[in-house]
Amino acid sequence: DTKPQTHAGYLGLFNENESGD
Repeated sequence: DTKPQTHAGYLGLFNENESGD
């Protein structure tokens, strides 16, 4: 994912997690 829809999505990207919603 390149555009996280939620703040949790950002955290998911920082943690390299696909399930960061």
